[in-house]
Amino acid sequence: MASNLKSDHPDAAWRLDLRRIGAISAGHFYSHLGILLLPPLFPILKDVFAVSYTELGLALACLNFATLILQAPCGALVDRFGAVTILLAGHLLMSLAMLAIGFTQSYAMLLVLMTLAGVGNAVYHPADYSILSATIAENRLGRAFSIHTAAGHFGFAAPPLIILYLANWLGWQGAMITAGLLGVAIGLIIWFNRTALSTARTSKPAQPHTAKQQWQLVTSLPVLASFAFFTMIAVSQGGLTGYSVASIALIHEIDLTLAAWPLTAFLTLSAIGVLAGGLIADRTRRHGWICMGCYGLMTVLLIPLALAVLPFWLTLVIFAIAGFANGFLSPARDLLVRAVTPQGQAGIVFGFVTTGFNVGGLIAPVVFGAVMDWLAPRDLFLAVSIACLLTIATIYAGQRLQTRNTDRAP
Repeated sequence: MASNLKSDHPDAAWRLDLRRIGAISAGHFYSHLGILLLPPLFPILKDVFAVSYTELGLALACLNFATLILQAPCGALVDRFGAVTILLAGHLLMSLAMLAIGFTQSYAMLLVLMTLAGVGNAVYHPADYSILSATIAENRLGRAFSIHTAAGHFGFAAPPLIILYLANWLGWQGAMITAGLLGVAIGLIIWFNRTALSTARTSKPAQPHTAKQQWQLVTSLPVLASFAFFTMIAVSQGGLTGYSVASIALIHEIDLTLAAWPLTAFLTLSAIGVLAGGLIADRTRRHGWICMGCYGLMTVLLIPLALAVLPFWLTLVIFAIAGFANGFLSPARDLLVRAVTPQGQAGIVFGFVTTGFNVGGLIAPVVFGAVMDWLAPRDLFLAVSIACLLTIATIYAGQRLQTRNTDRAP
């Protein structure tokens, strides 16, 4: 195991890895929590700032755009100056931005603070994956990635309940201040575990890679294939998470509350699938086959929804199984990227590749929105099935390119 904290006892080593995974996952939970803190408060903020929902949506766009632009550069900073330092700086910036929102009465300042939160949010993926790749024992890395990803899922699920409860108790400003203080508390957890998170490969390297070397790496075909893979993941998931509720409501002629149950099942089983996938990912090297198999299963499951009006209970079952498959592949997905990552360059690779999530998040609403506007509601599931097939193609291409590079290696 790569670590500067030596232990001859396997139980002690496992406890040390748990500390690392817990600290990093807590930060990842907060990054996802922060992304969705504002939307539940939109009805309140609309009156507070005297703005429209579109203008409030711009605040979210500021956060996401800043992350999109800066995530890959943050990966380069991780590899140059050390993952722990960059993670702490970014986490503190996001936490303080959320706290400061609780003190502002200006819409313009809200946009500024959400942009700063996006800058802070840009550090998590490159720093987290760099630390986990460098410090966690190889035979536990799949489970580490799965817990890290599951923490993000729970971070997305928490805001509607947490922020509205706090707003009812403390007011919206008190709720945002409390959320900011939660981030500071999690930052302290990361700080107190900084020694465990630091190794020779997560601290500042002796010979940093040049900008030219980093550019050559991120434009190499295996890394570009991984970027395309992550982009298509976001596209296919975006179709379901963004429009499945509306589609099901129209198909079955039911209210939105009932129509949301299949998506709820998808997201819940996805989080469970992530944890199960970590156990399997540690026991095999066929990570590409896991990903292709899961997306193949999702394709087969979704096509019947496009061809016929199935009973609602069957739609619910299909979404639950598809959600489990969607989560199950996540640890294998991360290990595929690690396989094309040279030692000491996890920051730039994961920072660039995970930007595909943001790109896919920009593509999906437009593409699937057009499907909903111009075609029948059932065609949404056909379109998502096609996106799943394209995702399989990116995985296959990446595997072939990686095999070719391995064969050419001396």
